[in-house]
Amino acid sequence: MSKRKVFGFAGVFLLVAGILLMPASIVRASEKEAEKSDEGILQQTVKAAEIKEEPDKDSKTLASLEKGTAVIVYGEPEDSFCRVESRGIEGYMESSVLELYQAEGEGLEAEQVQNLEQEFQSVEEDTLRTVDEYELLQKEKKASRIWGAVIAVMVVVIFVVGVVSALKQSREKEEDE
Repeated sequence: MSKRKVFGFAGVFLLVAGILLMPASIVRASEKEAEKSDEGILQQTVKAAEIKEEPDKDSKTLASLEKGTAVIVYGEPEDSFCRVESRGIEGYMESSVLELYQAEGEGLEAEQVQNLEQEFQSVEEDTLRTVDEYELLQKEKKASRIWGAVIAVMVVVIFVVGVVSALKQSREKEEDE
């Protein structure tokens, strides 16, 4: 077998191996991007507090909240910090400044009830929008993987057809000589 054929086969092998391993690496990367989702619990601040970028007192402040501000708390507290969301801002807050959300006074006035209903509706709309965006992103990733696999298979088929054609021509030349 000539050196040219050996290098040709080695090149084909490396190309096919690279193409076949590429979708697996894409899947692994997308798995790492998957986010942990927990059910949220409505709580409120017991004093003025800050939403931090990281679960650390020295971390960058994303928002400052007044006493009694409603927040959604996700998961269990870790290292005295909770993952929270308020008014579309997600971050971390010290768990010591949070308590279950309670309406003040015995009876709520109509305006307070309406404000509370609007806040819940706003949170629900934001949550639904986030879920829709996440589902769309997952569909796009799936379609991307499928098209990547289709393209990889097509490239391999075209390459194999080219190699077979070149070998066939090589045999025909040898037979003619």
